[in-house]
Amino acid sequence: MGSALKSKKDLRFRNLGGRATLFHELSPDLKTVSVKTRLTKAAEAGDMIIEHFDFEVRHRDRKIYAGNTNFGFFTLEALAVQEGIRDADKQVYTPTRAELQRSRPHEFSDLSPPLAAGPGTGTGPRTNPAGQSHSNDRPD
Repeated sequence: MGSALKSKKDLRFRNLGGRATLFHELSPDLKTVSVKTRLTKAAEAGDMIIEHFDFEVRHRDRKIYAGNTNFGFFTLEALAVQEGIRDADKQVYTPTRAELQRSRPHEFSDLSPPLAAGPGTGTGPRTNPAGQSHSNDRPD
């Protein structure tokens, strides 16, 4: 969307909250999943931008993960005076020993998956960005 590009100041990203439900385990053997996002609300005040999204991760016709999130873009000065999450240590999820034993690390490649051509997309092969564009490139 390019929201942070509206400001002439250097803005930083901060996740503010959200909720999600895992409907089915996500594993590397799924190979390809699709992600659908929808901007539900946006607000600007000075150089601060707050955005809210709904999202859904699917494998073929099966919903894997879905929820909502909100985050903001802030100047360094604004971030310096933000308090953060109160009682965060009481809200952190800690996996059980059994969950940790079942988990497997997965390294994501920097290869870009192709995008399907659709109305208004032009012609020729298209790809998603790779490398630094990963939002999560190593789940823990």
